[in-house]
Amino acid sequence: MKISALLPALIVLLLWGCGGAKPVTTSTDKGGDAAKGAMGQDRRAAVMGLFLEATNARLAGQNAKALGLYQQCVKLDPQNGAAYFELGKLYHQGQNSTQALENAKRAVAADEENIWYRFLLADLYQQYERPADAADVYRSILERWPERYETHLDLANTLAYSGKVSE
Repeated sequence: MKISALLPALIVLLLWGCGGAKPVTTSTDKGGDAAKGAMGQDRRAAVMGLFLEATNARLAGQNAKALGLYQQCVKLDPQNGAAYFELGKLYHQGQNSTQALENAKRAVAADEENIWYRFLLADLYQQYERPADAADVYRSILERWPERYETHLDLANTLAYSGKVSE
């Protein structure tokens, strides 16, 4: 079986795991509860469709198209951590450190329980030579997930890199 045949299923699983399947909530929905539920379902379907299209574009190397589609995702669902995560990675590839960090921070804010969003943020801080900020993120990871032994090593490396060997 070709990987391209499995790609849609893998993307759906990624969305589910990254929080893309969470209900969309907005303050602009009007009408009764039935109207809100229907609009939420339609919007959620639209966001998932855009996310899938964006991911396909990214995998095909069409980063500019993917960027635009992920941006549409977060316009429709400002709490879509998975889209912010992907935007952070794309902006990093495009060497836009300000936007990369901003989107990584938004991903963490959208879903504080997603460890991968925090790892992206810490990695970006490392790459942009902000070791103190990276160390803070690693510490926040260890507060929630102390069993992540590799994070202790990441923190130690970051502190050593920043000249804080005694810590």
